[in-house]
Amino acid sequence: MRRSWAHCGRRGSSQVSVKARRVWCLGGANARRYHWLLLVFGLGCATVYVVLNYYSPWQWLFLATGPLLLFNAVQVSKRREAMQLDPLLKQMALSTLVFTALFGLGEVLG
Repeated sequence: MRRSWAHCGRRGSSQVSVKARRVWCLGGANARRYHWLLLVFGLGCATVYVVLNYYSPWQWLFLATGPLLLFNAVQVSKRREAMQLDPLLKQMALSTLVFTALFGLGEVLG
């Protein structure tokens, strides 16, 4: 399939279309790398925050979502068709919700 690069630099009014266009402009392989980068960067930032502000072991509660996030990232890497990636979006959103809830709970309990 031939990609049109003309739309890659434009900003649209819809955030959804901008995100979809970003992945379209990156291509499949780079979109997978981008997905991994976001996951690693998110976990890395949370880890750095806890290390710098450590006062309780409860702060590490967010690490319980590691297997969920890793499973999602591996599934994204394995699937090649765009339509196969669609069900993983809901899974990723729920995993992110659990990550955020456990991170906040760890801060409150700590």
